[in-house]
Amino acid sequence: MPPRRPPGFRGTVAFMNSFHRIALVVAAIAVAACATTPEAPPMTAQQLDDGYKNAARDRATFDTSCAADQLEMTFLGDSTSAGFLVVDRVVGVTGCGQKLVYVARCTMNAGPTQPITAQKCVAILNGDSKPTTTAPTTTAPAPATAN
Repeated sequence: MPPRRPPGFRGTVAFMNSFHRIALVVAAIAVAACATTPEAPPMTAQQLDDGYKNAARDRATFDTSCAADQLEMTFLGDSTSAGFLVVDRVVGVTGCGQKLVYVARCTMNAGPTQPITAQKCVAILNGDSKPTTTAPTTTAPAPATAN
């Protein structure tokens, strides 16, 4: 006659099944923790330029109380490096009868050998706003009248 087992004991097969389940759950958690998220695609030159212009446009809409679609942005000069992955560009903004010049500074998200995948830009007004001038109109002197 086999030895009598205590109540609730299901044997070594049941123990191994529960052990395998726990091991499987632990392994799944470990694999999920090691999984990497897909990297963002590299930014294009146009996207980088748009970052500078958008920062200047956002600031200029506040400074001029002018709608964004009424502002025109132009790069003035070349970019300058202000440190590792920090680049400044001078942006001229014209609209609503005003001209403004901003220094837009963007901090890039990239590694030493990795492409730029994101940027954060801010713009700082570089001086006072100037009213836009129109070409002066000249009027011809009135002809002399003979008496």
